[in-house]
Amino acid sequence: MKRIAVLLTMLVIAFASMTSIANADTYKQLEKKNTRYLMCKNNNEGATATIEFWVTYYSPELWKLHKENNKVTKTDSASDFLTTLRDEQLVVFKIRIDNNAYPIQLNPLNSFVTLRVDKKTFKSEESDLILSREFQGENEGYIYFSRIDKKTGKDIFKNAKHIWLELSYAISPVMEGKSPRLMWNL
Repeated sequence: MKRIAVLLTMLVIAFASMTSIANADTYKQLEKKNTRYLMCKNNNEGATATIEFWVTYYSPELWKLHKENNKVTKTDSASDFLTTLRDEQLVVFKIRIDNNAYPIQLNPLNSFVTLRVDKKTFKSEESDLILSREFQGENEGYIYFSRIDKKTGKDIFKNAKHIWLELSYAISPVMEGKSPRLMWNL
């Protein structure tokens, strides 16, 4: 009897491990598929200055897998915005910046990053505080938008085919007056 109980316990653990590994693989594949890359380069005065962006759109499915894989989503958020909304009401982006140029400070972040859905633009509601501090080198954090339009109370993604994350040229002199857009199909 004890052998059967031990065997059943081992089978349950093995099944849970396989499910966890499958979720991790799916998570990594979705994360890679939803990541966009952008590099800005300035070759003035003989030295090359670059700023690189890796931006990942966390679709509701990817956000759910992210939370399952990380158990607790660490955030360095300043307000209760994240606790007042359910996951399906969030639009989440992870942004990683490698700044090999002058130090930059993205404060307030919502003046540098805008979400565009069709012809409407939206400012971020919240972001990790680490993104607002002055830095040179690598930095990474999350940007959160509300999926519900404050003016209409409707889902901003309803009938939308594409979304864009627009980055302001004011982020860095290396961007040379260009405001790039990164696009995702819904």
